[in-house]
Amino acid sequence: MAVESVQTQSDVDAFGNSYTTKISNDNLTNEDFLTLLLEEMKQQDPTSPMDSNRMLDTQMQMSNIQTNLDLAKSMESLQTSYSLSALSTAANVIGKNALGMHFAGVSNTVNGQYIGSQFAGISNAVNGNVLGAQVAGISNISNGDFTGLQLSGISNIAIGDVTGAQMGLINTAKNVTGFQLGLINVAESFEKGVPLGLISFVKDGFHAIEVSGGESIYGNLSLKMGVDKLYTIYRLGYAANNSENYLTYGMGLGSMVDLTEKAKISLDLSANHIIQSSNSPRLNLLARADVAFRYHLNDHIGFFGGPSFNVYISEYSVDSENTALSIPYSLYEENWWNNDGSTSIWIGANAGVSIMF
Repeated sequence: MAVESVQTQSDVDAFGNSYTTKISNDNLTNEDFLTLLLEEMKQQDPTSPMDSNRMLDTQMQMSNIQTNLDLAKSMESLQTSYSLSALSTAANVIGKNALGMHFAGVSNTVNGQYIGSQFAGISNAVNGNVLGAQVAGISNISNGDFTGLQLSGISNIAIGDVTGAQMGLINTAKNVTGFQLGLINVAESFEKGVPLGLISFVKDGFHAIEVSGGESIYGNLSLKMGVDKLYTIYRLGYAANNSENYLTYGMGLGSMVDLTEKAKISLDLSANHIIQSSNSPRLNLLARADVAFRYHLNDHIGFFGGPSFNVYISEYSVDSENTALSIPYSLYEENWWNNDGSTSIWIGANAGVSIMF
């Protein structure tokens, strides 16, 4: 560093010697002080040279300054290292914004914004926006917008919007752009992407109660929840054969695509169990693929109808009077287990009315 870049103030002692009293630059190094010392020695009065004790004091000050600078750099490096990585067998708690990787046997907590990845045996919590990943054995919480992946054994909670994926038993978010996978998914809206779960409730999504019928299950009451691109189906139905009445229940997934503002086409895949006897362990399963053309009169009422592909698997012979479903015809039919079971395939139809809410 050049001497000219250093601003100093000088004074004169009782013997007429000039010495430095103030230095404006606090980033000086030992080399700068040595240059100043040499310059001062050049400018001193030869008849009254600098006192040796004063020179020794100056050298000691230079050593202390360098030691303090080295200590400050070490502390700054330690602080940076801690902000980039935190490892604990119990819990990490950071009371400000954080950046980096956090690993804990129990929990990680950040009271601010966070960029990085948190891994904990029990829970991760960030009181702000998150960019990265949270992986926990029980719960992840973001008290703000979340961009990345939340993966937990039980719950993922984002108070704000989510861009990315939530995977756990229970997932909740505000507006989602991405994917939710869980037993229960809750969101206000989906910009892009879909929820997949046993229960998927999207406030601004698709909700409908439908009444429909076909050639084998004469009456179906269905509840559909999710979004147009992917919704979950819950069904209760009624079937009859050989003067016997049967109840059915089932679940499935469906998807709907807009053709025009009011016209749509849908594909529903479902599995329906026919209750033949309350204490019977025998299998009576009807798998259906229903394709329907839909026309919505308004935002709340619509009609639909179309073909259905049916596969009926039963632990009864198809020709038996004990068969639960009335099968109109078969494209394919097979009896198995010494005629104790049967498989039948046919193409039928379905039609009904939809009430959206």
